[in-house]
Amino acid sequence: MDVDFDNTFIRVNARTLGKFHGRNVSLLGEIKNITASYIEIRSTDGMILKVGIPSGSPVSLTTGEFAEIDGVSQGNTIDMSSISLMPSDMMRDFNAENYSKACDLIYNIRYNPFVM
Repeated sequence: MDVDFDNTFIRVNARTLGKFHGRNVSLLGEIKNITASYIEIRSTDGMILKVGIPSGSPVSLTTGEFAEIDGVSQGNTIDMSSISLMPSDMMRDFNAENYSKACDLIYNIRYNPFVM
């Protein structure tokens, strides 16, 4: 089975984001603050990231919502290409700590094809 790594979004938390500079990533977190130019999101590992909002993008968000941000890793931030809100009933029993541990574990496995 061939995997198209160029069009694959790699699940990350804030701790693992820097390992994938220049690559497509997907980060899940809670929206903490919203301005005209960026969103502050608390990643599942508890770290706060500022994610730029592309100019001209209509954004209708509320603090406290969970969102998945897709884009290109720029080390300690993401150039966002899309954002998906997670339904609150789906997130009610979500365990952010376990999700974050899974992100850490996946990228420490030897021979993982996503890690360069």
